[in-house]
Amino acid sequence: MHNSARVKVGIIGSGFEADIHAESFRLMPQEAEVVAVASPTP
Repeated sequence: MHNSARVKVGIIGSGFEADIHAESFRLMPQEAEVVAVASPTP
């Protein structure tokens, strides 16, 4: 199944794991778009 719409993604946390996930989404701009990031620490 192929859908031309991108998945909108929110990342919770801003540490090491979030960096890895954000980079993965950056590498596939046709499939996913990071629209929000939330972190409990400033």
